[in-house]
Amino acid sequence: MKKIISPVLIIAIILMTFCGCELNILKSNKPALVISGTEIDREIYAYYLDKVLSRPGDYALADNAKENDKKTKNAVRELCIRYLAINTEFTGMGLSLTIPEKVEIADKVNNYWIRAKDHYEKIGVMKQTLTKVFTCETCEEAIFSHLYDKGTSNTEGEKKIREFYKSEYCAFRSVCAYFTDGDGVSISEAEKQQLIEKFRSIAAASGSSSEEFNNQCSIAGYSPGGTVVISADSDGYPSGFYDSVSTQPENTVKVIVYGDCLFAVRKESLSSLGDEIYSQYRTKCIEKMHAEEWQKTLDGYMNRFKVEKDNT
Repeated sequence: MKKIISPVLIIAIILMTFCGCELNILKSNKPALVISGTEIDREIYAYYLDKVLSRPGDYALADNAKENDKKTKNAVRELCIRYLAINTEFTGMGLSLTIPEKVEIADKVNNYWIRAKDHYEKIGVMKQTLTKVFTCETCEEAIFSHLYDKGTSNTEGEKKIREFYKSEYCAFRSVCAYFTDGDGVSISEAEKQQLIEKFRSIAAASGSSSEEFNNQCSIAGYSPGGTVVISADSDGYPSGFYDSVSTQPENTVKVIVYGDCLFAVRKESLSSLGDEIYSQYRTKCIEKMHAEEWQKTLDGYMNRFKVEKDNT
């Protein structure tokens, strides 16, 4: 369940600097919440409130969600309960973070602070609070791994993960063309058919060889990219693209038309990509395999806690 700060996320953090507002939650010295006898300080609450207000859609809220709306406050309460439940469970399990995990937390905090210090200071969240919430996120990942990742030496478990990987993901390389010109104007029907025939010729001449596919693409004036691995929930491809490629026999080339886009797709074998590629998707596979079970477990942790005082 490792999280990497993507360029998109970094941009989102920067944007928060310009749209953030001072939170009323900071105007009191009392703890924000008391949950089952434990005080949740106002910085923790402010962080989660800001998180909800920044992306209300993630919490089934309208885009114009307000700080004091009941639904907004309930969403923040849930995040605070989750924060307390994870920290409590992590300690109760006797787990500890590794040095690399602690270094990763420190790097993440520094990255956020460099890019959004003004924003966080404006809402009253200090660097130490970022460390607390990011540490909690890592503790949650550690609990998940402790429960569901038994390591690669667990033969039976590893076999199931690999089977899921092969059923959930598919690999391919491709070239594509469009039925529009540089100005977005549709080409003629005759030109479309010529383009389709060109791609069919690539498919027919490629055989089962990836080298020959590359060669035929080059002869036709196209340059295929490297092998791509996708699942049904991968972004950037037309609806139905994954379904089509996943059912395509390995080491074959198929021509696919989606709207104004034309593909020549060579289905690759996941096994041929080796363990290095598998290892990149292994954790995601475990997450998907145990998503429902983990949610029930997490709900069980959280149900042990109750908000006793709300000073927000």
